[in-house]
Amino acid sequence: MAYAFRCKNCNSLAEASHAGERTVPAKCSTCGAGILFSPTGEMTYQEDNWIVLADLSDKEVAPILDYHKISADDVEAHAPAMAAAASRAPIHVVAEANEGIGAEDKA
Repeated sequence: MAYAFRCKNCNSLAEASHAGERTVPAKCSTCGAGILFSPTGEMTYQEDNWIVLADLSDKEVAPILDYHKISADDVEAHAPAMAAAASRAPIHVVAEANEGIGAEDKA
C-alpha cells in the first residue's frame, strides 16, 4: 500500500486517493482532524493538518518511514483527480422537457 499524507494530529498515514479532488485530504479518517466547525455550523478546512510525504527530503521523511515501518517505495505523490479531467473538452447535452401527462423527455 502506498501513502501520500501523514496527519499532524495523530500521525496516521493516508493514501493519495483519500484526497480525491483536493490537494490534501479533508479530514483524517482516524482522528477527524482537518475540519473545524464554527458555532454557526460553518465548516473550515485545515490544509496545514497534513504532511505531504512526497514533498519531504530524504532526511525529513526517514523518521516517518521508520516510525511506520514502511519503505520509500511506499510513498506516492498525489495529483488532484480533477486536474486530469480539466484537460478534456466540455460535453454539451441538449435536452427537451415535455411536462404533459405521460410525456417522456427527449435527449
